[in-house]
Amino acid sequence: MNLLNIGSSITGILSLLLLVGNIIALVHVIKTRPDAFVAANKQSKKFWLWLIIGSLVVTQIFGLFSMLGIVGIIAVIVYLVDVKPAINEILRRPRY
Repeated sequence: MNLLNIGSSITGILSLLLLVGNIIALVHVIKTRPDAFVAANKQSKKFWLWLIIGSLVVTQIFGLFSMLGIVGIIAVIVYLVDVKPAINEILRRPRY
């Protein structure tokens, strides 16, 4: 097995992980009420929807390691690590 095959495999795995992350983020944005974004003190639903769609399109067209691809990766990571947990905390029903 040569290094080119290993690099190709790693890139393929990263592409698949990013695609799954994009789909998870996109489904979450679509299912979330617009007022939850405001209540969580985050950007609007429309902003995140277009950003996640743009990330999905850009990374599929230009690839992971292009400048736009890296921006798309960062956008999805920010959504999944910062925005999604904040919104889930807002939407969680109080526990008695």
